[in-house]
Amino acid sequence: MNIADELAKQGRWIAWLSQETGQGVRRRLYIDARKWLVLFGVLAVLGYVAAGVGLQWWLDRRPHNQVEVTDLLLPWRWSGVPEKRAEGYALRGQDELAVGNVQAGLFLLRRALAGKPDFDAARVTLAKVYSEGGYYEGVRRTVEPQLAFGASRELLELWWRAAMAADDPAAVLTGVEDQLARADLDAERRWWLQRWQVRALAATEAWPEVWAVMDQAEMRDDRELAPLALRALVEMGRVEEAQGWAERFPTSDLEAAPLPRVLAARAAIAAEDAVKLREVLAALLAERATAPAAWVTALRLATEGEQRDLAVQYGRGFLARWGGKQSSVRFLLREVVATEDVVLARALFDEAELYQSLGGEDLLGLALVQVKAAAWTEVAATLAKVERWHESSGAAWPDWVRWLARVGDTAMEPTRRSELEAVVAAGRLHLNLFEVMLTGFERSGDWETVAMITAVGQRQHPHSRTLRQWAERVAAWRESERIQNPDAEVAVGSAPARTLPKNAAALDAEVAALADAERYEELGRLARHVRRAAPDWVGEAKGTLAAAEIWAAAGVDDWLLVRRLLAPQLQEEAKTWLPWTWGRVERLTQEGRWAAARQLVDLLMVVDPEAAAAWTAEHPEG
Repeated sequence: MNIADELAKQGRWIAWLSQETGQGVRRRLYIDARKWLVLFGVLAVLGYVAAGVGLQWWLDRRPHNQVEVTDLLLPWRWSGVPEKRAEGYALRGQDELAVGNVQAGLFLLRRALAGKPDFDAARVTLAKVYSEGGYYEGVRRTVEPQLAFGASRELLELWWRAAMAADDPAAVLTGVEDQLARADLDAERRWWLQRWQVRALAATEAWPEVWAVMDQAEMRDDRELAPLALRALVEMGRVEEAQGWAERFPTSDLEAAPLPRVLAARAAIAAEDAVKLREVLAALLAERATAPAAWVTALRLATEGEQRDLAVQYGRGFLARWGGKQSSVRFLLREVVATEDVVLARALFDEAELYQSLGGEDLLGLALVQVKAAAWTEVAATLAKVERWHESSGAAWPDWVRWLARVGDTAMEPTRRSELEAVVAAGRLHLNLFEVMLTGFERSGDWETVAMITAVGQRQHPHSRTLRQWAERVAAWRESERIQNPDAEVAVGSAPARTLPKNAAALDAEVAALADAERYEELGRLARHVRRAAPDWVGEAKGTLAAAEIWAAAGVDDWLLVRRLLAPQLQEEAKTWLPWTWGRVERLTQEGRWAAARQLVDLLMVVDPEAAAAWTAEHPEG
């Protein structure tokens, strides 16, 4: 045995090659195991460090990288890397939003939340974007996942403010109850939650509950909530107590309209004491004669107390003092519009024109008061002025305003109602505008148009408590119509010649036939007809109706409508609608119709972000 074999036996060398020659001699190649193991170990460590440093360099190429090289090299810190990357995505998203790149900002914020679901700060930023854009559903979906981890006060404030603006006080009440049930609640946070609870209960007009919460939480002396407490007492029939309670509050020099005077006026209104109301308002203006807000408050209170002559007097007094300032005149006119008194509005708008030339926004406010009062002839005259102002200023002339200018006093024909439906459904209108039109058409006795506007409004504002109440009234009207005319089919806004499908299966067949024949306009009319008629089987046809509406909108190239209709379907039935949506994107891309393709890709950023991002990178021209 040679020395190499001896070292191999000792484990110091390892036979690397062992081969027998033609002469029967075995040849072996040995290597020094220890030296090679040390060498390989050193190389492995160097490679590991180099890979970590390289990855760190690659991550540092992007702004706001929060991952450090030690996070990559030390295994016990690997679990924190996704969270740090999420923090970087959130900071980059904020930068994109700051320069106006909203889509990129939203995409990065969503990536941040994918990596760190309990990232409250990122949810605050994302919810702010949705809130500023008036997209309540986005705010709600952003906030709700955070509740499982514990939401910050700022995030809850964002959600609840958006919920109240969207007429969804039930969401606030549910959220407050969940928060109040937490064990780790301090006194200050409980007080803050109960204040929100009072506001939400007041929005639902649950006045006994409002008073009970304020009494339990000892909020009766809260100056900010005092008007709600007074209203609660009045609504519960405790008017004398409300009058005495209103006198408890001291006057503050910081208030343009002293709270004790305001509360005393409201108590007088509740007691239907016109003499006392006039005395209180006179005292209010005697104390605050130089405060514009005091005059406007007096005007509003006089209107609530049905003292219109006094309200006109206060409005003219305001204009005599501050009519030379355009901003002051607009302040007054906004408050006049808020009173919803068409006679008062007519008088003070005419008076205001003696002091300042009124713009399109001012006149549009007057037109909305007239719409709510169903004064259609006046609406046409006012909107004619608005149109002239738009033409002279070059400002946009919304389709719904143009349509309202042609309503007139005659009953609406089905074809004109369909035209209104198309106009209203084409853009996301403010909830207040739906309420204005509903009140106006109800006063005109046009319940078919009320039903149509309610249906469109609920599609655009599905959480609105007010629109749910209108839907209940529409349902009661339909039932009354069926009782009075049992042989008639109540299909609101539909042409008499159209026959309602017998069941969901018949609707499926008819939709498929129209789609195959590419008769898209008729397909859209069929879907609207079924939704208005609301047959007993309509719940079974939910998917078919959604498909019909989307196909019809795509068939007539209304991609904004496609986007609005498709968004909830992609959330609820992604497997069904993803292939169709990508197919449309591919077709539109081939045709070079980038704006339409972009509409769909923006939706896909939510449900299929990687593919949508790849499409965006591949098609920068889009």
